[in-house]
Amino acid sequence: MMPEDVAELDKKIKELGLVILTETMPTTEIQFLNSVSEQFETRKYLIMQSDTTNIHFDNLPLKKRYWINSFRTPVIEIDNSVFDTKNNILHEGRIYYEKQILGNDNKSHPISIELQQKADELFKWLRKKLITKKIAHSYLSPKAQNQALELNTELQTGSNNSINEYLKNPKVHVEKHT
Repeated sequence: MMPEDVAELDKKIKELGLVILTETMPTTEIQFLNSVSEQFETRKYLIMQSDTTNIHFDNLPLKKRYWINSFRTPVIEIDNSVFDTKNNILHEGRIYYEKQILGNDNKSHPISIELQQKADELFKWLRKKLITKKIAHSYLSPKAQNQALELNTELQTGSNNSINEYLKNPKVHVEKHT
């Protein structure tokens, strides 16, 4: 996503009443972020304010950090796409959520209907406002697509095909980078 896209996404997140957290923290004291672009290289979680008292942390003692356990916490995950201007590569990102989490009884439990509705609304908004082109397993916003075409950017999906080549010949198979 381009910076303008991120600003629109941040606005939509706030409209939905969600807050942004980073995946790991130095303590279990919750640290809210103002934008998904903060601490850009780390995974972010969107969570309902009412669920912040139910966050399950795991201790990572070697790193002196606490990790939000997304298997036990109702969250929407965001991995930022990164545009590496030095190497002219657009690295893919993702937005994802699970409809089930593990409870304290180690059994699967559904997340709240309210969070599911907010996640579905966010995904619908993303598809309508920011996504125009599917390339393999990745999506591009109109602004990112235009910049990628102008700069003949490579899309990091495990292939050497440039975005220009793919857009000219969409039958070229591009593997998702794992």
